[in-house]
Amino acid sequence: MSHYTLNDQLQALKQNLPAIAETIDRLDPETRHHCERLAIAAQNFGEYLALSATDLQMLVWGAYLHDIGKAAIPTDILLKPAALTNAERQVIQEHPALGIAICPLPESMQAVAEIIRHHHELWNGQGYPDRLAGEEIPYLVRIVQILDVYDAMTNERCYKRAYSKPEAIAILLTETAKGFYQPELIAAFMAYLEVADDLSDRASEAEFKIYAKMSNSTNPLKHQALQLAS
Repeated sequence: MSHYTLNDQLQALKQNLPAIAETIDRLDPETRHHCERLAIAAQNFGEYLALSATDLQMLVWGAYLHDIGKAAIPTDILLKPAALTNAERQVIQEHPALGIAICPLPESMQAVAEIIRHHHELWNGQGYPDRLAGEEIPYLVRIVQILDVYDAMTNERCYKRAYSKPEAIAILLTETAKGFYQPELIAAFMAYLEVADDLSDRASEAEFKIYAKMSNSTNPLKHQALQLAS
């Protein structure tokens, strides 16, 4: 797995759009760590799928930024340990659109913007915010959807325990049968999980955290006002 390639990609992202680093810092630790893990998972699964270099870069950047809109969600809702009310759930569901507002991207990064806006769409058209269905959902978005859900299930959250790998797989397959995800892509993800090296993933995550700390501390724009914040 290309550890240094991952670091280079994220460093380039922060250098090209330095205010993004500031916005990421506004995320709560739970969401920020989720985004870090998803960037790593995107690198690994994207390489497994033999994506082009450009698509892989967009996938990693999109995975890292997919939840950036949560920086604008009140933490008392975002980290609420109890069940959300309908009104609170509606606030949470605003984060894809908020992400686009917080993080306007150049045309060359349109694929990243699509991931930010559409990562909660569903294959059957019952997702949000735009109720896209099937191949209306861009391919890279479909990849992040699966990685996002799997990571959320297999890691502890303030409101839930971490599910085991077999539990998470069972839920993914059940939800695929309900029409949530593209069956062919789920099949590829199941095959990937059979060969994925968990030790390598953990080593890459540790390296990512070391890189992030170093790049943040040396970023000359670290303490400037947000350029892209809402």
